[in-house]
Amino acid sequence: MVLAVGGCKMVGPHDNVSGDALVYQLGPRWTPAPQGRWSPFAHLLVGGLKVTQETLDPAEKRQVLDANKGLDPILAYTLHGQYTTQQESNAVAVTAGMGVDYRLNSALAIRVASLEYLRGSARTVPGSGLHMTTGMVLRWGTW
Repeated sequence: MVLAVGGCKMVGPHDNVSGDALVYQLGPRWTPAPQGRWSPFAHLLVGGLKVTQETLDPAEKRQVLDANKGLDPILAYTLHGQYTTQQESNAVAVTAGMGVDYRLNSALAIRVASLEYLRGSARTVPGSGLHMTTGMVLRWGTW
């Protein structure tokens, strides 16, 4: 079984728009009996996808900051909600993927490549598509 939690920052979808995504999933992973240091795998994960998007209104920001010029600059962050709007979307997410790890020792491995397809159930939720990743793997449990 695999528990996967990941996310990303959305960069530049439009001017004055930012956001992030959080994916949390659980499911089975198939890995053949280890033979050497290379370990291929395939998995099917099911869980959720949460996408948050923030839109900033530059004209409203100027107006709010001008009206509060005497405010201590350290407290300026308290005005942020007056010139931004936030939207959140949640959806069921399914991921099918495969990859290969290179074992360094019984607890650590390098994820050489992982190719996955993520699909969110709601049309309003971006983030579905093909993902290729690399990274480090920390294995918990009986080594």
